[in-house]
Amino acid sequence: SMIKTPYAIFGLGLASGCVISLVILQSGSFIDIQYFVRIFLLDLKNSKKLDKENENCLEDEANQIVLPSSIDRNLHMNNSAYIYELNFSRRKMFNSLGLWDILKSNGLNVVIQAQSIRHRRELKLFQKYTIKSKILTWDDKKCAFFLESRFVSDKDGFILAVHHAKYKLVCTKKDKNKLKDGLPSTVLKAANLIPLNHDINPSSAFIEAWEVANQISSQELNPRKSSES
Repeated sequence: SMIKTPYAIFGLGLASGCVISLVILQSGSFIDIQYFVRIFLLDLKNSKKLDKENENCLEDEANQIVLPSSIDRNLHMNNSAYIYELNFSRRKMFNSLGLWDILKSNGLNVVIQAQSIRHRRELKLFQKYTIKSKILTWDDKKCAFFLESRFVSDKDGFILAVHHAKYKLVCTKKDKNKLKDGLPSTVLKAANLIPLNHDINPSSAFIEAWEVANQISSQELNPRKSSES
């Protein structure tokens, strides 16, 4: 029988550790572990919703820094990183405004239907910036929220990029929905973000024009449907 010396045991442990470390590293190629960890931590740190009804209650901020994992060959934050970081800033906003609790408790969810981003100046390695997000408006007929997120430089306040997103409100569990309907305005009222007698949503020239562009895109992608309507 083989005698297990301390060196052999150490070597076996080292090899096992290397294999386990390799498996963990490779798992990142199939599962975005960082994404799920960050979402979990954001939900764990779920802030209390705001009680005051004012125009600022539809806004939120997230402080960020450009890390080496987000840069391209020019040492600037790559294009995909902007969209990636918005997943967390929007989740933080929905948490801090109390919207996420309302959605979950009523079997509701939000999904991205459209998004657009305009870049104005690059973000450099280790540069600090703030993502300022807000609900610009909503549309009960389309059952959608329209969000704007601005990437703002902490150094000089310059707006580095601006992103717009159309969030479709969907009901995943009808038996849990305690609201009279699943409309965006009803959700906002349930979270005490707008007055109960508030029936007029804010207007936005950009969103109106953007929705026209989205409609044109739909017609081009599905001409048969547009001709039938």
